[in-house]
Amino acid sequence: MEEGVISRKEALARVADVDLAAARTSRFAEPAEPVAKAVIASPGVACGHACFTSERAKDVAARGEPAILIRHDTSTEDVAGFAVAQGILTAVGGRTGHAAVVARQMGKVCLVGCRALAIAERQDTATLDGRPIRDGDWIALDGATGEISLGRRAVVAEETPETMTIWRWREEAATAVQPNGSIATAMMQSH
Repeated sequence: MEEGVISRKEALARVADVDLAAARTSRFAEPAEPVAKAVIASPGVACGHACFTSERAKDVAARGEPAILIRHDTSTEDVAGFAVAQGILTAVGGRTGHAAVVARQMGKVCLVGCRALAIAERQDTATLDGRPIRDGDWIALDGATGEISLGRRAVVAEETPETMTIWRWREEAATAVQPNGSIATAMMQSH
């Protein structure tokens, strides 16, 4: 980016439509003991209340709380739950299955094919490697490692060095001094 191959002005023009806030990386603040692993279908980290139906995920999200949608498998009926959930966990499926494709498109953390997950949908409960999960319990998904942990975990969002440079360049360009001595104040995306 700073190799001098293109000018700063050209670099900013090339990334003008990029939402830098969406380019942030996230991680858990503290390590936790994983209970199980699953196939990584969409990256990131997410922690929220266990929800076994899309309706329940919508209710939890409507209260301003994070939801993790947990399903044996997903269907088109679950898309509304995907939209409000922080993450999706399924017992079956692979990287090209419905949950994986939709989650990636929506930018949601998604782990699929968790063999240690057994769901009792009628009771709104599950077990993860024999440990009970009830509706509303905290669960955390790590889309970098495929690890699943129980309990509440803090998520930290971080800027990459590249996005920090672009933010700085945008701010500098927004208040650049013009040849006639005036200060140009361009509209810029807030962060």
